[in-house]
Amino acid sequence: MSQPEIRQESVQRPYLTAAFLLCPNFTLTPMACFSDALRLAADHHDNSRQVFFKWEYASASLQTPVSSSGLTVAPTISLAEAADFDCIVVCGGLIRGFETLRPEVLDLLRAAHAKSKLIVGLCTGSFVLAQAGLLQGKSSAIQANVLQDFVRMFPDTTPLTRKNYWVEDNLITCPGGILSLDVAAHLIRTWGDASRTFKALDYLLFDYENPRTRFPERPYQSQLDRASDLTRNAVSIMENHVDTPFTVSELANRLACTRARLNRVFAKDMGAAPGSFWMEMRLNLASRSLIERNHSVTEVGYTLGFSDTAHFCKNFKAKFDLSPNAFRKRYRSATEGSPVSSS
Repeated sequence: MSQPEIRQESVQRPYLTAAFLLCPNFTLTPMACFSDALRLAADHHDNSRQVFFKWEYASASLQTPVSSSGLTVAPTISLAEAADFDCIVVCGGLIRGFETLRPEVLDLLRAAHAKSKLIVGLCTGSFVLAQAGLLQGKSSAIQANVLQDFVRMFPDTTPLTRKNYWVEDNLITCPGGILSLDVAAHLIRTWGDASRTFKALDYLLFDYENPRTRFPERPYQSQLDRASDLTRNAVSIMENHVDTPFTVSELANRLACTRARLNRVFAKDMGAAPGSFWMEMRLNLASRSLIERNHSVTEVGYTLGFSDTAHFCKNFKAKFDLSPNAFRKRYRSATEGSPVSSS
Protein backbone atom coordinates (compact mmCIF):
# COMPACT_ATOMS: atom_id res chain seq x y z
CA MET A 1 0.00 0.00 0.00
CA SER A 2 1.41 3.40 -0.98
CA GLN A 3 1.99 5.98 1.73
CA PRO A 4 -0.45 8.92 1.77
CA GLU A 5 0.96 12.11 0.33
CA ILE A 6 2.23 14.50 2.98
CA ARG A 7 0.82 17.93 2.30
CA GLN A 8 3.34 20.78 2.50
CA GLU A 9 2.28 23.29 5.12
CA SER A 10 2.25 27.02 4.49
CA VAL A 11 2.47 27.95 8.17
CA GLN A 12 5.69 29.74 9.06
CA ARG A 13 5.96 28.31 12.56
CA PRO A 14 4.18 25.82 14.85
CA TYR A 15 1.04 26.88 16.67
CA LEU A 16 2.86 26.38 19.97
CA THR A 17 6.36 25.42 21.08
CA ALA A 18 6.79 23.66 24.41
CA ALA A 19 9.87 22.96 26.52
CA PHE A 20 9.54 20.14 29.03
CA LEU A 21 11.56 20.70 32.21
CA LEU A 22 12.17 17.26 33.69
CA CYS A 23 12.66 17.40 37.45
CA PRO A 24 14.68 14.75 39.29
CA ASN A 25 12.54 11.62 39.81
CA PHE A 26 9.81 13.03 37.53
CA THR A 27 6.70 10.91 37.08
CA LEU A 28 6.66 9.35 33.64
CA THR A 29 2.93 9.05 32.92
CA PRO A 30 1.98 12.75 32.84
CA MET A 31 5.02 13.67 30.75
CA ALA A 32 4.42 10.82 28.31
CA CYS A 33 0.68 11.50 27.96
CA PHE A 34 1.25 15.22 27.40
CA SER A 35 4.11 14.89 24.90
CA ASP A 36 2.46 12.07 22.95
CA ALA A 37 -0.72 14.14 22.55
CA LEU A 38 1.40 16.96 21.11
CA ARG A 39 3.16 14.50 18.81
CA LEU A 40 -0.09 13.15 17.41
CA ALA A 41 -1.55 16.62 16.97
CA ALA A 42 1.60 17.96 15.34
CA ASP A 43 1.37 16.22 11.97
CA HIS A 44 -0.90 14.42 9.52
CA HIS A 45 -1.60 10.73 10.03
CA ASP A 46 1.09 9.22 12.27
CA ASN A 47 4.11 10.85 10.67
CA SER A 48 5.28 12.44 13.93
CA ARG A 49 6.93 15.48 12.37
CA GLN A 50 6.91 18.64 14.48
CA VAL A 51 4.77 20.71 12.10
CA PHE A 52 1.88 22.19 14.07
CA PHE A 53 3.57 21.83 17.47
CA LYS A 54 7.21 21.68 18.52
CA TRP A 55 8.66 20.35 21.77
CA GLU A 56 12.01 19.64 23.39
CA TYR A 57 13.27 18.30 26.73
CA ALA A 58 15.57 19.99 29.25
CA SER A 59 16.90 18.89 32.63
CA ALA A 60 15.90 20.86 35.72
CA SER A 61 19.00 19.62 37.54
CA LEU A 62 22.67 19.22 36.68
CA GLN A 63 22.13 15.50 36.09
CA THR A 64 20.51 13.62 33.23
CA PRO A 65 16.82 13.28 34.20
CA VAL A 66 15.75 9.91 35.57
CA SER A 67 12.06 9.22 36.12
CA SER A 68 10.70 7.82 39.38
CA SER A 69 10.30 4.49 37.56
CA GLY A 70 13.99 4.46 36.55
CA LEU A 71 13.79 5.54 32.90
CA THR A 72 16.54 7.94 31.79
CA VAL A 73 15.57 10.67 29.31
CA ALA A 74 18.38 12.50 27.53
CA PRO A 75 17.82 16.27 27.30
CA THR A 76 17.50 17.67 23.78
CA ILE A 77 18.08 21.32 24.73
CA SER A 78 19.84 23.23 27.50
CA LEU A 79 17.96 24.93 30.31
CA ALA A 80 18.85 28.35 28.85
CA GLU A 81 17.35 27.38 25.48
CA ALA A 82 14.02 26.61 27.15
CA ALA A 83 13.51 30.36 27.58
CA ASP A 84 12.90 30.68 23.83
CA PHE A 85 9.78 28.49 23.87
CA ASP A 86 6.15 29.68 24.07
CA CYS A 87 5.28 27.24 26.84
CA ILE A 88 7.27 25.68 29.66
CA VAL A 89 5.97 22.39 31.07
CA VAL A 90 7.41 21.53 34.48
CA CYS A 91 7.24 17.77 35.03
CA GLY A 92 7.43 17.16 38.77
CA GLY A 93 7.77 13.95 40.70
CA LEU A 94 9.09 12.85 44.07
CA ILE A 95 9.26 15.85 46.39
CA ARG A 96 12.62 14.85 47.80
CA GLY A 97 14.10 15.30 44.34
CA PHE A 98 13.52 19.06 44.48
CA GLU A 99 16.64 19.43 46.61
CA THR A 100 18.76 19.10 43.48
CA LEU A 101 16.83 21.58 41.33
CA ARG A 102 19.05 24.17 39.72
CA PRO A 103 18.40 27.70 41.06
CA GLU A 104 18.28 28.87 37.45
CA VAL A 105 14.99 26.95 37.04
CA LEU A 106 13.15 29.38 39.32
CA ASP A 107 14.72 32.36 37.56
CA LEU A 108 13.66 30.92 34.21
CA LEU A 109 10.06 30.49 35.35
CA ARG A 110 9.89 33.99 36.84
CA ALA A 111 11.24 35.53 33.64
CA ALA A 112 8.83 33.51 31.48
CA HIS A 113 5.89 34.54 33.64
CA ALA A 114 6.92 38.20 33.45
CA LYS A 115 6.72 37.87 29.65
CA SER A 116 3.21 36.32 29.96
CA LYS A 117 4.40 32.99 28.61
CA LEU A 118 2.37 29.90 29.36
CA ILE A 119 3.68 27.74 32.22
CA VAL A 120 2.30 24.29 33.07
CA GLY A 121 2.95 22.34 36.26
CA LEU A 122 2.30 18.58 35.97
CA CYS A 123 2.13 16.40 39.09
CA THR A 124 4.29 18.14 41.71
CA GLY A 125 5.46 20.61 39.09
CA SER A 126 3.00 22.90 40.89
CA PHE A 127 5.43 22.87 43.84
CA VAL A 128 8.13 24.29 41.58
CA LEU A 129 5.79 27.00 40.29
CA ALA A 130 4.88 27.87 43.88
CA GLN A 131 8.53 27.85 44.91
CA ALA A 132 9.18 30.42 42.19
CA GLY A 133 6.48 32.60 43.75
CA LEU A 134 4.12 32.30 40.78
CA LEU A 135 1.17 30.84 42.72
CA GLN A 136 1.03 33.29 45.61
CA GLY A 137 -2.59 34.33 46.15
CA LYS A 138 -3.75 31.89 43.46
CA SER A 139 -5.15 28.35 43.35
CA SER A 140 -3.45 25.14 42.22
CA ALA A 141 -4.74 21.69 41.22
CA ILE A 142 -2.84 19.05 43.21
CA GLN A 143 -3.14 15.46 44.40
CA ALA A 144 -4.70 14.91 47.82
CA ASN A 145 -1.68 12.79 48.75
CA VAL A 146 0.59 15.85 48.75
CA LEU A 147 -1.93 18.22 50.34
CA GLN A 148 -0.20 18.31 53.72
CA ASP A 149 3.19 19.17 52.20
CA PHE A 150 1.70 21.75 49.86
CA VAL A 151 -0.25 23.58 52.58
CA ARG A 152 2.77 23.59 54.88
CA MET A 153 5.15 24.88 52.22
CA PHE A 154 2.83 27.30 50.40
CA PRO A 155 0.15 28.62 52.78
CA ASP A 156 -0.67 31.55 50.46
CA THR A 157 -1.87 29.23 47.66
CA THR A 158 -5.29 27.55 47.67
CA PRO A 159 -5.00 23.81 46.89
CA LEU A 160 -7.67 22.21 44.70
CA THR A 161 -7.77 18.44 44.98
CA ARG A 162 -10.80 17.60 42.82
CA LYS A 163 -9.87 19.41 39.62
CA ASN A 164 -8.46 17.77 36.49
CA TYR A 165 -6.53 20.99 35.93
CA TRP A 166 -6.69 24.67 36.86
CA VAL A 167 -6.00 27.67 34.64
CA GLU A 168 -5.15 31.05 36.16
CA ASP A 169 -3.06 33.94 34.86
CA ASN A 170 -1.21 32.00 32.10
CA LEU A 171 -0.50 29.25 34.63
CA ILE A 172 -1.91 25.72 34.40
CA THR A 173 -1.58 23.18 37.21
CA CYS A 174 -2.57 19.52 36.98
CA PRO A 175 -2.41 16.70 39.57
CA GLY A 176 -0.67 14.50 37.01
CA GLY A 177 -1.31 10.97 35.79
CA ILE A 178 -3.54 10.57 32.75
CA LEU A 179 -5.24 13.84 33.66
CA SER A 180 -2.38 15.52 31.79
CA LEU A 181 -4.18 14.45 28.61
CA ASP A 182 -6.92 16.92 29.50
CA VAL A 183 -4.33 19.70 29.75
CA ALA A 184 -2.74 18.72 26.44
CA ALA A 185 -6.16 18.65 24.77
CA HIS A 186 -6.91 22.11 26.17
CA LEU A 187 -3.68 23.53 24.74
CA ILE A 188 -4.07 21.83 21.36
CA ARG A 189 -7.64 23.11 21.06
CA THR A 190 -6.75 26.63 22.26
CA TRP A 191 -3.55 27.20 20.26
CA GLY A 192 -4.38 24.92 17.34
CA ASP A 193 -7.85 23.79 16.34
CA ALA A 194 -10.47 21.21 17.21
CA SER A 195 -9.44 18.85 14.42
CA ARG A 196 -5.93 18.55 15.88
CA THR A 197 -7.43 17.79 19.28
CA PHE A 198 -9.76 15.09 18.02
CA LYS A 199 -6.99 13.47 15.97
CA ALA A 200 -4.63 13.23 18.94
CA LEU A 201 -7.23 11.90 21.33
CA ASP A 202 -8.59 9.48 18.76
CA TYR A 203 -5.13 7.95 18.25
CA LEU A 204 -4.79 7.68 22.04
CA LEU A 205 -8.20 5.91 22.24
CA PHE A 206 -9.45 8.74 24.42
CA ASP A 207 -13.01 10.08 24.11
CA TYR A 208 -12.77 13.74 25.08
CA GLU A 209 -16.55 14.12 25.43
CA ASN A 210 -16.72 11.14 27.76
CA PRO A 211 -13.21 10.87 29.22
CA ARG A 212 -11.93 7.87 31.08
CA THR A 213 -10.28 10.16 33.61
CA ARG A 214 -13.42 10.25 35.71
CA PHE A 215 -12.75 8.92 39.15
CA PRO A 216 -13.81 5.25 39.45
CA GLU A 217 -17.15 4.35 40.95
CA ARG A 218 -17.12 3.16 44.55
CA PRO A 219 -19.84 1.50 46.68
CA TYR A 220 -20.03 4.81 48.56
CA GLN A 221 -19.98 6.97 45.41
CA SER A 222 -23.42 8.54 45.92
CA GLN A 223 -22.48 9.68 49.43
CA LEU A 224 -19.13 10.95 48.19
CA ASP A 225 -20.79 12.98 45.44
CA ARG A 226 -22.62 14.98 48.10
CA ALA A 227 -19.73 15.16 50.55
CA SER A 228 -17.56 18.13 51.49
CA ASP A 229 -14.11 18.64 50.00
CA LEU A 230 -12.58 17.62 53.33
CA THR A 231 -14.31 14.24 53.26
CA ARG A 232 -13.51 13.69 49.60
CA ASN A 233 -9.84 14.39 50.22
CA ALA A 234 -9.86 12.06 53.22
CA VAL A 235 -11.36 9.23 51.18
CA SER A 236 -8.85 9.82 48.39
CA ILE A 237 -5.97 9.46 50.84
CA MET A 238 -7.56 6.33 52.34
CA GLU A 239 -7.90 4.76 48.89
CA ASN A 240 -4.25 5.47 48.14
CA HIS A 241 -3.09 3.99 51.44
CA VAL A 242 -5.21 0.85 51.80
CA ASP A 243 -1.96 -1.08 52.14
CA THR A 244 -0.30 1.38 54.53
CA PRO A 245 -3.01 2.82 56.81
CA PHE A 246 -2.17 5.21 59.61
CA THR A 247 -3.96 6.87 62.51
CA VAL A 248 -6.88 9.27 62.14
CA SER A 249 -4.72 11.92 63.82
CA GLU A 250 -2.12 11.55 61.06
CA LEU A 251 -4.88 11.65 58.45
CA ALA A 252 -6.10 14.94 59.94
CA ASN A 253 -2.55 16.30 59.85
CA ARG A 254 -2.27 15.44 56.16
CA LEU A 255 -5.56 17.24 55.55
CA ALA A 256 -4.38 20.29 57.51
CA CYS A 257 -7.29 20.15 59.96
CA THR A 258 -7.97 19.01 63.52
CA ARG A 259 -8.97 15.45 64.32
CA ALA A 260 -12.20 16.69 65.92
CA ARG A 261 -13.22 18.56 62.78
CA LEU A 262 -12.38 15.61 60.55
CA ASN A 263 -14.42 13.22 62.72
CA ARG A 264 -17.39 15.59 62.77
CA VAL A 265 -17.48 16.40 59.05
CA PHE A 266 -16.69 12.85 57.91
CA ALA A 267 -19.41 11.29 60.08
CA LYS A 268 -21.95 13.79 58.77
CA ASP A 269 -21.04 13.05 55.14
CA MET A 270 -20.44 9.29 55.23
CA GLY A 271 -22.38 8.13 58.30
CA ALA A 272 -19.30 6.56 59.90
CA ALA A 273 -16.15 7.58 61.72
CA PRO A 274 -13.05 7.86 59.51
CA GLY A 275 -11.26 4.93 61.16
CA SER A 276 -14.29 2.62 60.85
CA PHE A 277 -14.86 3.66 57.25
CA TRP A 278 -11.22 2.98 56.35
CA MET A 279 -11.34 -0.46 57.96
CA GLU A 280 -14.58 -1.24 56.09
CA MET A 281 -12.93 -0.20 52.82
CA ARG A 282 -9.95 -2.51 53.39
CA LEU A 283 -12.11 -5.47 54.43
CA ASN A 284 -14.33 -5.09 51.36
CA LEU A 285 -11.23 -5.13 49.17
CA ALA A 286 -10.01 -8.20 51.04
CA SER A 287 -13.28 -10.01 50.35
CA ARG A 288 -12.89 -9.36 46.63
CA SER A 289 -9.30 -10.59 46.66
CA LEU A 290 -10.29 -13.80 48.41
CA ILE A 291 -12.83 -14.55 45.68
CA GLU A 292 -10.96 -13.29 42.62
CA ARG A 293 -7.35 -14.17 43.45
CA ASN A 294 -5.44 -17.27 44.57
CA HIS A 295 -3.36 -15.41 47.17
CA SER A 296 -3.09 -16.93 50.62
CA VAL A 297 -5.05 -15.43 53.51
CA THR A 298 -1.79 -14.14 54.99
CA GLU A 299 -0.85 -12.44 51.72
CA VAL A 300 -4.29 -10.85 51.31
CA GLY A 301 -4.09 -9.43 54.82
CA TYR A 302 -0.54 -8.21 54.33
CA THR A 303 -1.28 -6.41 51.06
CA LEU A 304 -4.09 -4.52 52.79
CA GLY A 305 -1.97 -3.33 55.67
CA PHE A 306 -2.86 -5.79 58.46
CA SER A 307 0.05 -6.32 60.80
CA ASP A 308 -0.51 -10.08 61.19
CA THR A 309 -2.86 -12.81 60.05
CA ALA A 310 -4.63 -13.10 63.40
CA HIS A 311 -5.46 -9.40 63.37
CA PHE A 312 -6.78 -9.65 59.82
CA CYS A 313 -8.87 -12.76 60.52
CA LYS A 314 -10.38 -11.22 63.66
CA ASN A 315 -11.53 -8.08 61.87
CA PHE A 316 -12.70 -10.02 58.81
CA LYS A 317 -14.86 -12.38 60.84
CA ALA A 318 -16.33 -9.49 62.82
CA LYS A 319 -17.62 -7.99 59.57
CA PHE A 320 -18.59 -11.05 57.50
CA ASP A 321 -19.31 -13.57 60.29
CA LEU A 322 -17.02 -16.00 58.48
CA SER A 323 -13.30 -16.64 58.57
CA PRO A 324 -11.43 -15.64 55.39
CA ASN A 325 -11.01 -19.30 54.35
CA ALA A 326 -14.68 -20.08 54.98
CA PHE A 327 -15.70 -16.94 53.09
CA ARG A 328 -13.55 -17.92 50.10
CA LYS A 329 -14.88 -21.49 50.09
CA ARG A 330 -18.52 -20.38 50.21
CA TYR A 331 -18.32 -17.71 47.52
CA ARG A 332 -15.92 -19.60 45.27
CA SER A 333 -18.37 -22.50 45.17
CA ALA A 334 -21.15 -20.08 44.25
CA THR A 335 -19.17 -19.01 41.18
CA GLU A 336 -17.68 -22.40 40.35
CA GLY A 337 -16.66 -22.61 36.75
CA SER A 338 -15.74 -18.95 36.54
CA PRO A 339 -12.09 -18.21 35.75
CA VAL A 340 -10.02 -17.07 38.70
CA SER A 341 -6.88 -15.03 38.11
CA SER A 342 -3.69 -16.33 39.61
CA SER A 343 -2.02 -12.91 39.55
